[in-house]
Amino acid sequence: MFPLIKGSLHSGGRLCSLASLPYPFSSVDSDLRRRLELTEEQVTKSKNAAGGRTLIGCGEYNTKGSLEIYGLSSKLEDENSTYVSYDSTTKNRQTASSSKLLSVINHGNRIVFSDGQGYLKWMERDGFTEVRRHKIGKVEKVTHRSLFGTMPGSDDIARKLLSTQTEAGNKIPNDDDILFWTGETLGLVSFSSGTGSSPEDFVENTKTPEETAAEEEEQVYAKRMRLALERQADEVRFVQNLGMPRN
Repeated sequence: MFPLIKGSLHSGGRLCSLASLPYPFSSVDSDLRRRLELTEEQVTKSKNAAGGRTLIGCGEYNTKGSLEIYGLSSKLEDENSTYVSYDSTTKNRQTASSSKLLSVINHGNRIVFSDGQGYLKWMERDGFTEVRRHKIGKVEKVTHRSLFGTMPGSDDIARKLLSTQTEAGNKIPNDDDILFWTGETLGLVSFSSGTGSSPEDFVENTKTPEETAAEEEEQVYAKRMRLALERQADEVRFVQNLGMPRN
């Protein structure tokens, strides 16, 4: 049927990643389950519903993150053709993230997405209940409160997520982990009690002692300069709070 479009829907946001589930989705049942207003029999019935599938999208709406879930179904148009319709919609544009969502995948029975703040967040399939979060990149320890205290400049963001799950199940190493791409490097989020690897484990160290010492001095200088800028910003804010006119 390519390139015939068999169905369409309107998001209203700027989506940048899609995922799907071969199960139906009901926004009403999902909302009632989240508020614990269904009996055990009703929960079982809603989860065992057959027919349809779920489309998951993520992106941005009014500068905030948007996680959107659509329940799709195929309906008969005539004897020879069918069309796709969406029966229910859930759009989380309030609590998903304060920044744009970049990538979304299925991870087990949950949804995981990355945002512009460097977080990976796991959600239940209702799109609202957060299970856990993990910040990737280099996390700097902030010892002084400042304007830049919540804006570490060296953090990374995951532009693309990919699950490593295979049909073999959890019988092989690194199965069902999450591979992410920052645009320059690859990383792996693994659920294990063992010690993880670092980039230095995959790169042969060919630097001389002089080069290593120079890099350490450069890092110390960069930290001092950043601390100086943070203190300057604190002084500016302090003066403004005293009632000085703002330019």
